[in-house]
Amino acid sequence: MKRRLLNLLTLLSLLLCVAACVLWIVSMFQGLGVEWRAPAATRSWGASCLRGEIGLSTTSSDPVPGAAGRLLFYTTVPASPIDSLRTLEGPIARFQFNVLGVAKFQARPGTSRLDAFYFPCWLAIAVNAVLPVRRLLLARRRLTPGHCAKCGYDLRATPGRCPECGTGIEGA
Repeated sequence: MKRRLLNLLTLLSLLLCVAACVLWIVSMFQGLGVEWRAPAATRSWGASCLRGEIGLSTTSSDPVPGAAGRLLFYTTVPASPIDSLRTLEGPIARFQFNVLGVAKFQARPGTSRLDAFYFPCWLAIAVNAVLPVRRLLLARRRLTPGHCAKCGYDLRATPGRCPECGTGIEGA
């Protein structure tokens, strides 16, 4: 059961890594985004990818007629979102931090509120590649001749059956 769960997580991590690579490439030519507005239409959550930067945001504002409970997909001209937000900086809008491309932005104009978190695509790729790479390295180590294929136990002293897991010699 534990091995199946690890295999499933590795596959999911690999798919997310590939998706982040594709998203990074596409975002250099076309900005992509998705936004969901709450049924009261006063709050929305969004995700976007522009110029290799993934952004997650939440906005609260006055109700928007006709936008309640809707999922919106949009494309934009590719521009760096962090550079775009820099122009808004002032007494009501500021970066809480901006280190190595990871940034948190906050704006409070009037009754509205915007919170945004940005991070580079390469960071998403690196984080999602850890589990598949680890799994690949362990699999290569496990293919050593004279060792059990299931648990990796050294079978040189016990030629018939693996004393660790009970696998027969054909599994070696």
